[in-house]
Order: sequence, then C-alpha cells, then structure tokens
Amino acid sequence: MSKSKVVKNTTKNLIIYSVSPFAISLFIALLFNQKPETSNPEPTVDEKTNIELMDEKILQTDIESIKESLSIKPSNIFLQELQTSIVDQVNSLSKGTMGVYYKNLRTEETVEINSNESFPPASTFKVFTALLTLLSIEKNEFTLNNSVTLSQSLYVPYGSVYTRANIGSSFTISKILYNMIAGSCNTAQSMLFAQLKRDNIETRLSSDLGLKATSLKDFKTTPYEMANTFERLYEGNILTEEHRQLLIGLMNKSSTTDRIRAGLPKGTLVANKGGTLTGSKHDIAIVSSPNGDYILAIYTKDVNESEAVSKIVDISKIVWEANDNI
Repeated sequence: MSKSKVVKNTTKNLIIYSVSPFAISLFIALLFNQKPETSNPEPTVDEKTNIELMDEKILQTDIESIKESLSIKPSNIFLQELQTSIVDQVNSLSKGTMGVYYKNLRTEETVEINSNESFPPASTFKVFTALLTLLSIEKNEFTLNNSVTLSQSLYVPYGSVYTRANIGSSFTISKILYNMIAGSCNTAQSMLFAQLKRDNIETRLSSDLGLKATSLKDFKTTPYEMANTFERLYEGNILTEEHRQLLIGLMNKSSTTDRIRAGLPKGTLVANKGGTLTGSKHDIAIVSSPNGDYILAIYTKDVNESEAVSKIVDISKIVWEANDNI
C-alpha cells in the first residue's frame, strides 16, 4: 500500500489526503464483507524463479557488504585501542603537556593527540636546518665539500662536540652535518646557520619547506608539522634520492637512544632526532616495522623531564605492538 500524502491547498487552505486505489478497494471489501481484489495475481512458475534468483542476488550482495565491513573493523578497533592507550599515558603526566602524532605509512592510519599544539622544537629543529642545507646544495649554492671556519661568535659552549681549541679551524659541510644530526651538536647548527644566512631561514621555512606552524624567530613547531616533514622526506618529496638517503642515514646514527628507540625491539632500524630543553623532552622517528613503517612524533613542555622520557618509552612500546594489527 502506498503511503498517504498530505498536500496543502494554498487557495482554500484545506488538507487533502491522496489514498491509493488498493486502500479504497480494501475499504469497500470490508464494508460489504467481501475479499478485496488485488492487481497482483499469483505469480507464475517462471516469475517465482526470477524472484528467487533476485532474492539470492540481493542476499549475496548483503553478504559481501557485511564481509567488507568486517574486513575493516578490526583495524578500526586496534586504532581506537591505541588512541585510548596513548591518551591514558598523556593524561597520567603529573604536569605539563604532551603532543603525539602517529602514522602508519602503509595503511595511512593516524592517531593524534595535541598534534597541532605548539612546542619549542629544541634540537629537532636541526632537521629543518639540515633540509635547508641540502636544498641549498641542490641549488648549487655550495657543496658538501665546502668548508666553514669556526669563529668565536659561532662557537656554542653547551651541547657541542667542538671545543674552544677548535676555534679558527675549518670543517667541511659534510662533517658539520654529521655532527649536527648524529651528534646533535649546537655549534654545528650555528655554523650552518651562518652558511645559510640566518636572516633568510625564517622565510625559507615557508617558501622551501612549506611550513606554516614552525618558526625559528618564535622557536616553535608542532608534532604534526614535524611528522609531516618526516613523511615527505621518507616519500622522497623534498630532497633528491642521494640527499634523502644521506639525511636518513645520519638520523639512523642519532645519539638519542633513551626515548623512542628504548621502547623498540633490539635491532629495529630507526631514523630519529631527539630534542631537550628545560622542561621539554622530544623525539621523532621513522620506524621500520614488518607491518608497515611508521612515524612517531612525541613532544612535551613544562614537564618533569625524567617522567616525560619514561612516558615516551612507554608510548613507543605501545605503538610498536599496536602497529602489527593496524
């Protein structure tokens, strides 16, 4: 029976009900105690066969739809469990803020907690410095074999592999890059800032790297923007293959081993860069995994540093185990 429709007559302001012919015949039949006539006679054998085939086809389609929905459901369940586990870790910090960004580079599944929050980048900024240096080399502005002289003004007395005895000596850009990324040397970054002309770096973060939330002047970045930069590096969308392999190779030798690396099975291939400031402990990594390489960025601020390191290790363990199911 078709549904009755309510139509408003704008001229007479009446409500008119449109009723199906079958409803009318049913009403008359009941009124005279007769069996209502239907416009649909008993189907023939051929018609029954066609109906059965159609029903079978519809049933098969429903089964396939159910199979398809079930095939993606486990991944969503594990992803939700991962999100919940990470949120629990973040919320259990005694003080401060933590931002986390995870992405499986095979499935493109992500988990984000405070991923667009601004954090002081600390030494993770050195990845941006390395990228700009290698892009300048690709523009033929200088080469890896060019040398930079360490002056008194470029020397940084803390977090440096160089000493005052090295002032006045020259070092190749290749060696400076190694010390800055693998050794997280502050003096090495200072020397590359000079080579890049520090005043141009702020503009190049936007023009060359497409960054919107990262600034040297304000000294800030976000877990998402750093992770996105790592992903573009991984995919080969920033540097030539030669320089891509060079930078990832330097991060494979990172001196930061007490955070993301500490939560992974021994022997896992990791390209990471850590960062430390008072009240901040960071780490960001490209992790090689049998079920798909992934990126994990963890940033903190205003935290108890030893507690933050412990949380980073715990989150790394949780992500490694969950990544097998995502």
